[in-house]
Amino acid sequence: GGTTAVQRERRAKFVVQVMKEYGFSCQQHEDLVTATIFEMRAEDIRERLVMTGRLLGFSRLLDAVMEDDDAPAKVADAFMKGDYALSEMQGD
Repeated sequence: GGTTAVQRERRAKFVVQVMKEYGFSCQQHEDLVTATIFEMRAEDIRERLVMTGRLLGFSRLLDAVMEDDDAPAKVADAFMKGDYALSEMQGD
């Protein structure tokens, strides 16, 4: 991203939170996230692939909203609820 290292790391924390909710094993180093899943049924893997595509599109430009340390959890909660416009965060 084109923002500060802190904001990029917060975005990575958001990604880790979401990936863990979907059963991935994750590691984070600064703004790099490595995630793995093991031994899942094909149907479950398809679901994870769809979510991963959605996550990639959603998280692409999130650095700007990562203004404080609470932002990753708030954004993860919005993503999990399907609030891709972050409408619940508009009042913050």
